[in-house]
Order: sequence, then structure tokens, then C-alpha cells
Amino acid sequence: MMTLRCTKKLLKRMGMTPEDVAITLPSTSALGDWYANILFTRPEQIVLCVSEKSRLCVLITAKDADTIAQRIEDAIIEILREIGVADSQIQSEKARMAPLAYGATTDAPAMRSVIGSMTEYTKNLDFFLEAEELTLPEIARKMSDMICGPLQYARPTEAAKKLLAEA
Repeated sequence: MMTLRCTKKLLKRMGMTPEDVAITLPSTSALGDWYANILFTRPEQIVLCVSEKSRLCVLITAKDADTIAQRIEDAIIEILREIGVADSQIQSEKARMAPLAYGATTDAPAMRSVIGSMTEYTKNLDFFLEAEELTLPEIARKMSDMICGPLQYARPTEAAKKLLAEA
């Protein structure tokens, strides 16, 4: 099971409330819970998702709220392929990710750390959107390959590969 922990803004966009997702179990996937927020960028709104354990990030457009969960899962699989994770490990993680459960973000210390990483990604996203003509998957890949303080300055791409290899 994978838990997608959404901000209130994103839950509202998807037609849910924090009360709808009040009881949620932790993820059983190797990459842990994923945290998601909607970003009001131009020319379109973007959903930023970050893995709790690896800080790997994925980006999708916020259009079609009813398909956001499936598109997040597809984006996770895509970035894992892009960073060189073995197909067998990807398939195992995909199986561990099912079913998807929704949860709300809270004020727990671990969650605050992930939210801090999301804030850094948001700053970097603004730079990439203004400076270069890249697709959202390309931007996510570049941001996931930057060193990350909460990972003792390792790269999220390397942390994800290690977690999947150990699973």
C-alpha cells in the first residue's frame, strides 16, 4: 500500500476533505509515504510529490483531478526507469504501492522535514520553469539529482536506488 499524503489545497482540488482521509496506515512501499501539494504556477498548475524516505520527486499537471493518483503512480514508475532502477525492482515496488490510500499532512516532525524538502523543490521548480524549456519529468529528474540535506547530502536518485535494492 502507498499512502499519498496531500495538503488541504490538493485534497480540495480532488474533491476531498481532511476528514475523508483521517485514518491512514503507513505505506508498505520501499519509498514510503509520498507527500503531494498543488502549486499555482504559470501557465498551468502543477502537483509536486516527494517520497518520504528517498526525497525523490515527481511532477505532474494538476488538470483532471480524478486522474491525479494514477498519473502520480505513472510518474513514479517513469522516474525510476529514468534513473536506472532494474525492471524487476520497479515491478516489485509497483506491487507494494497497491492499493493507493490517501492521507492528510500533519505537523509531525518527520512530515515537517518532508515539507521542508518540498519547499526547496518549489524554489528550484520556479528557477527551472523560468530558465529552461524542460518537460515536467525532466525537471523532476534534475531536481531529484541534487544533493539533499535530510539525506546527509546524498542525492534522492541514489537514495531511491538503494532503498529499492534493499527491499
